[in-house]
Amino acid sequence: MASPVESFTPFLIALTLAVPLWSLSVAQTSGYFRHYWNDKIILKLIVSTCFFLMTVQLATFVYMMYFYLVTCRAPENYAFLSSVIPGLLPVSKYMTYTVTTVVQLFYAMRVWIVSNKNRYITGTIAAMSMTQFVAGFAVTSYLVKKGDLSAVYSHFERVVGSLELVSNMLCDIVISGALVWFLQRNKQTSLVRTRYVINKLMLYSINTGLLANVVVFLNLVTWLTVPQGNFIFAIFLVIFMSIRCFSPAFYFQDGLQ
Repeated sequence: MASPVESFTPFLIALTLAVPLWSLSVAQTSGYFRHYWNDKIILKLIVSTCFFLMTVQLATFVYMMYFYLVTCRAPENYAFLSSVIPGLLPVSKYMTYTVTTVVQLFYAMRVWIVSNKNRYITGTIAAMSMTQFVAGFAVTSYLVKKGDLSAVYSHFERVVGSLELVSNMLCDIVISGALVWFLQRNKQTSLVRTRYVINKLMLYSINTGLLANVVVFLNLVTWLTVPQGNFIFAIFLVIFMSIRCFSPAFYFQDGLQ
């Protein structure tokens, strides 16, 4: 079992990565509103919601680390720290599952449009997205109920959490594959300028899908294989949500609907 200092070091690393990623999200969000202010209200609402939830997650981690580094500096306070973190970590996890579902359902709408309303592919994406949402909320609620951070290594968490992560990866694979396939088909009858935009969308779909899957896979592997008490998976949890917040704004243009 790792010492308390070793146990919570990954959360500090996650915070170090989260701050610059949040800064990039600020630039991306502000750039979106500057250039696409006339977009539909629903699109602007989704972008704003993703940014807000990412900010809430960052604020949670900042408070967690402040509590860890300042309030609980003395070793005798480590036990108290272990009782507080389980109340804060779920906030970040709830935000992650919510943003993931919002973004995946948004992409499901894009697939619905570019596939000429293909019910099977769109339905598959929606089903897998809701599976990860329900499973994610289940494991997080279980953690809250137990009130102990070590509960993330329980049998229930491992089974249901693995279902959530695998559903997430499969959903991203279907989304990326469907977008590339249908965009490629539509490109054949498009104008030169439109083909350029479609190529960018295809490349972006592949890159974001691949990056998200790599991060989720590393989250799964570190969670299941790293010795209990070393919360390395928290690093990838934070990175994954940051990637999710970046994803939608590139597509949120009236000309690409």
